Amino acid sequence: MRKFSTQIKREFWECRTSFIKAPMVTAGILIGLLLLGIAPWHHRIAGLIERQQMAHPQVSVFGSDVFSELSKHQNVTTDAGYLVHGFAAVYTIFALILLLVLAFYFTDTLYSDRRDQSILFWKSMPVSERDTILGKLAAGVVGAPAIYAGAALATGAAFLLIFVVYAGFIWNIPVPAAGAMVGTFFTCGLGLVLGWLLMAAWYLPIFCWLMFCSAFVRKAPFLMALGGPLALIVLEKWVLGSHHAFQIIGSHIAAGFYHFQLVINNLSALPDQLMATVSALQFWLGLVAAGALLSASVWMRANRWEI
Repeated sequence: MRKFSTQIKREFWECRTSFIKAPMVTAGILIGLLLLGIAPWHHRIAGLIERQQMAHPQVSVFGSDVFSELSKHQNVTTDAGYLVHGFAAVYTIFALILLLVLAFYFTDTLYSDRRDQSILFWKSMPVSERDTILGKLAAGVVGAPAIYAGAALATGAAFLLIFVVYAGFIWNIPVPAAGAMVGTFFTCGLGLVLGWLLMAAWYLPIFCWLMFCSAFVRKAPFLMALGGPLALIVLEKWVLGSHHAFQIIGSHIAAGFYHFQLVINNLSALPDQLMATVSALQFWLGLVAAGALLSASVWMRANRWEI
């Protein structure tokens, strides 16, 4: 276990920018945008209140009128359900950035040390090729997402604080009770974690395909990772006149993100999404393909390392 944890630490040492700095920078940018977004809303609310004051000069407090339509449908003092959409939007941005980072990480992770010949050093370590590849996969699927989830939750907390201060204290707009807001925050946070694990299970064959390309090619692994499926799609269209490969790949990608979105917006949908996942033949075929690609990557790592 100590060897395995050291393997994961190694990935963080080598990918500090992608795994640690990137989520922190993303959190800072989003918090800055949230603060900058106050200005246009401040102008709109101020204009609305000014018009109300001109129409009803005898009334002194108008802030509660801003949520008058919302109050007709739900009790804003106890129901914080509408905050879910804000949390989900913030968390989805982090998930998309993480997927982009992992695409480059898995494509390069087994290629870079062959390119600079540092693989000679790593092969001298008392760690098997299987453990090396599993450590890289765990760092991408579990380790890096943990950092991104922490940054996403910090950004969500900042979003909640900005909302409470601006709406509740500056404009005296009715806000949900503290318990309801905290409960919604933690529920969405749990949905983020479980939704990512469900999406990662769907995307496991894609991650393993990228790792196989990284272990196989002598040059430009990203070209093979992207060009291989595209060539298959085009060849099928030319030869057979069908587009089954495109449908399978597209539906697999869409299914993972679809389940993630449902869980992150409604945690109670998790049991249904789990049942839909385990009952999908495409999901299990993807896991079989992931296992085959992972085994092929281990073999390539053990028997072919030179560039």
